[in-house]
Amino acid sequence: MTLADFLSLRVGGHPVVGDDVDWHGIHWVVSEMEGNR
Repeated sequence: MTLADFLSLRVGGHPVVGDDVDWHGIHWVVSEMEGNR
């Protein structure tokens, strides 16, 4: 599973800039994206 796949599962859809995820003490924020792949 890629990080993008993981984030998609955690946010419930396609991640967008500004989405954030907390998981086991780690906090990720989508700060920029390079188009849709």
